[in-house]
Amino acid sequence: MSKNRTLSKLDQVYLESYYLDIYPITRVQYQKFIESRDYKK
Repeated sequence: MSKNRTLSKLDQVYLESYYLDIYPITRVQYQKFIESRDYKK
């Protein structure tokens, strides 16, 4: 984020459809899960 940008400024953002799960998971938790399963992309 630019140093000149203020938190009060609103930006319009377009998101493709997405899914929110009932259980929050951090990126670190997800990474550990992927590594534990030897997941291949």
